[in-house]
Amino acid sequence: MLIPEGHVFIQKRCRQTTYFVITALKVNETEFSDERALLAGGDLLYVSKNRIYLADTEYDWNSFSRCVSTELVSFTYEDGKLCKDSEGQVQGYLNDDYSIDEYNGYLRILTTYTDNGGSANALYILDDKLRGVSVLKRIAEGETIKSARFMGDTAYFVTYRNTDPLFAVDLTDETDPRIIGYLKIPGFSAYLHPFGDGLLLGIGYDTDYIDRYGRTLWYDPVKLTVFDVSDPADIKEVYTETLEAVYSASVLENRNAFFCDPEKKLFGFSAMADTNRSEYEAYYMLFSFDEYQEFIPEIQRKLGESEYQMKDARGVSIGDYFYIMNPSDEHASYSLKDYKLISEVY
Repeated sequence: MLIPEGHVFIQKRCRQTTYFVITALKVNETEFSDERALLAGGDLLYVSKNRIYLADTEYDWNSFSRCVSTELVSFTYEDGKLCKDSEGQVQGYLNDDYSIDEYNGYLRILTTYTDNGGSANALYILDDKLRGVSVLKRIAEGETIKSARFMGDTAYFVTYRNTDPLFAVDLTDETDPRIIGYLKIPGFSAYLHPFGDGLLLGIGYDTDYIDRYGRTLWYDPVKLTVFDVSDPADIKEVYTETLEAVYSASVLENRNAFFCDPEKKLFGFSAMADTNRSEYEAYYMLFSFDEYQEFIPEIQRKLGESEYQMKDARGVSIGDYFYIMNPSDEHASYSLKDYKLISEVY
């Protein structure tokens, strides 16, 4: 397929030698209806209801700070037609695509940037032409953003250096965003997920963990936390638990590996565990959050001893059944009524 020259664009401040190609396909007719090519980097892709956003981190290798800015390009799409819309820029870099969100015609972005030789964080609000509307800067100086979630008119994000501050920002007035909530606990949450009923689930690491013998582990164990965000101005830690043996969780590398059913208060992921301080094994772990506000390990299925088995495993619920799929080995089904094994396929 040849792309017409009128559909090829070059980013204004481009230092790349590769193209990012966007194509519209008529699914029923298996024909291409439109295409655009952009000579630019594509570190991050975010798609909203009407727009496609590309974010590319620009570096200055002659600068001590290295990271200077993130370049933004937006394309509109409708009825199979693509159109290059706008370009913009924000200071710093985005942690992941949960750090960018479009809502009511505005784009909200969280970044970490270098300020006077140290790190700081910012929240930008841009209009539909990627022009600045407002900005909050110098948030949690000396720390970096580890996770973020935009939930309607509120932004939640975690920064980290030695402790885990969870911030809540009121975005009701796009011209005047305000930090209204703040909770500081040990470690940090590297992934945040809405958990229903004003709850937010955090999965991350306990960086100050000491075991029952007073020893420091060779790794930072995985930590689970439920936050009450029903009042963003008064965030509370409902319950937290450190999984002492677990040193790696698939959700912290790939959010597609995470299962969550907020209505049933169930969530699951695969993990690597140090079962005997010398034997490393992969497991799939399904947890419930009960009425006593505690995590209950409902299923712990051994997957093998390979980290690849941990990364590849997925869990899904259908009706009253829960399925664990391990492409490199086996599949299994469990009852969600009593969590007992029903069948296995090798």
